[in-house]
Amino acid sequence: MSDGTNAPAPNSVARAERIDALCDRFESRLRSGRETSAAAFLRAEGIDPAAEPELLAELLRVEGAGATADLSPLPSTVPAPTGGPADDGPGALPRVPGYDLLAELARGGMGVVYRASEPTLGREVAVKVLRPEMRDRGAARFLAEARLTARLQHPGVPPVFEVGALADGSPFLAMKVIEGHTLAAALGGPNPPTAAERLVVFEHICQTVAYAHSRGIVHRDLKPLNVMVGAFGEVQVMDWGLAKVLGAPGAEPPAHQRLGTNTLYGAVMGTPAYMAPEQARGETDRVNCRSDVFGLGAVLCELLTGAPAFVATGTRSALEAAGAADLVDAERRLSACAGDPELVALCRACLSPDPA
Repeated sequence: MSDGTNAPAPNSVARAERIDALCDRFESRLRSGRETSAAAFLRAEGIDPAAEPELLAELLRVEGAGATADLSPLPSTVPAPTGGPADDGPGALPRVPGYDLLAELARGGMGVVYRASEPTLGREVAVKVLRPEMRDRGAARFLAEARLTARLQHPGVPPVFEVGALADGSPFLAMKVIEGHTLAAALGGPNPPTAAERLVVFEHICQTVAYAHSRGIVHRDLKPLNVMVGAFGEVQVMDWGLAKVLGAPGAEPPAHQRLGTNTLYGAVMGTPAYMAPEQARGETDRVNCRSDVFGLGAVLCELLTGAPAFVATGTRSALEAAGAADLVDAERRLSACAGDPELVALCRACLSPDPA
């Protein structure tokens, strides 16, 4: 390159200016249709993404913002790795720059979360990386989730500390580690929470979701599995990977795929057992804050009756029941439960398929 922007800059100011110049060039090529991904751009520039994770992260942000503000799945954004995410074989923990991974904490549809030590600050954090099978199509959504989560400055959302890249170019994020368990694990454990304890947890969930709505963000996958209950009473709403920014441009993908843990993404986004009818029918233009209110009602239904709004033998049948707003079974269970009448009435209001 004649302008030298493909060569690493010697100091922080020059490095930042070089990154800005490359991002501007990449954005221009994206808009003109001459470029399709950050990976292709870096190859054309002769730049090794593993050697410049900061540049890669910025280019991926440009790609994600330019392609969609609605967090829909995007094409490949990182080079295909030759092995695991900088690992040493089956069962090995990924190598993440700046962190020493200790153990796996959780595994979701898109990523894996590890407990890690951050030697620089002497603290433990949670590090999330993409699952190997998601690296080709999940990097932009992963980074979009990180940016969106970082925007939600609320005690009910885990704070993001850093976003970076592994040696193979795939992204990672570091966030607060929560000592505790999911609400789903608590409900299914040997000592489930009391009615009063469940109400406290539900109130925290509602406050967090209300805050997100005030920022124009809809979660779209509210369920006990996405709620962490800490050992000291913390309640945090997790997994904002399917979130929608209201009013943002960008089309949803035309089909749905399984992400794991019964979550679907595509034209249908969410978990059928807790899904608002418009979500189940793929009516993405109608999905708004009210869809999350329905999800809250489905969670409250489970807290009151032991099962969510839609109970079926499989994902497809649950999706059909949700799409048809078939709440007969949920209504029967709510009528028979011993919950506080005001809570039961609240649950019914949240689950109304046609709100006034």
